[in-house]
Amino acid sequence: MMIEERLEKIEKELAELKQEVIIKAREVCAYTHTVEDNEGKTRGALTMVKDRVGLVLFDAKGQSRVRLAETAAGPHLRLEDENGKPRIVLSLYENLPSLQIFGEAGEVIWSAPLAEPCRKKRILRHSKKGKK
Repeated sequence: MMIEERLEKIEKELAELKQEVIIKAREVCAYTHTVEDNEGKTRGALTMVKDRVGLVLFDAKGQSRVRLAETAAGPHLRLEDENGKPRIVLSLYENLPSLQIFGEAGEVIWSAPLAEPCRKKRILRHSKKGKK
């Protein structure tokens, strides 16, 4: 075989391998997948920790703002403020839905379902500041 023929054969094989890689790249198996913006900052991550999966979204400053997780008790969605503190948490714990809203200091200012005494009085549970 001449050098030109060998080179042509190698180029053909390389082209076939590239095509195969492109086809297989549609399915990627990994423990963590990250999404970066044009500046290389991580803006999202899909992770696997032990046998649980979670999704975290970050703002432009790199602070987590949204967390979605599948936990042993059920799914959990957490919206965080610019400091990473939870402000709204929606979860399904043992098939019972729960929603909590937190103040700046981390205190629960509203939650549902309401505690049993609050349900009977038909009032909303708020912070100790006396807001209704």
